[in-house]
Amino acid sequence: MPHISYWIAYGIPTVILLVALVYGASRAGSFTRRERRELDANARMAERRDDPLKH
Repeated sequence: MPHISYWIAYGIPTVILLVALVYGASRAGSFTRRERRELDANARMAERRDDPLKH
């Protein structure tokens, strides 16, 4: 039964790698709520610093 050992040696790790890559690609570029809140606060502070008459 060489096909079973081939599946264990190559198939299962390939599936695990593909799942990890799909998960990582889906999470790439997205921020958590905390990160988004910090980013928005930093952007507001930078706007006030750069153009104080605007606010």
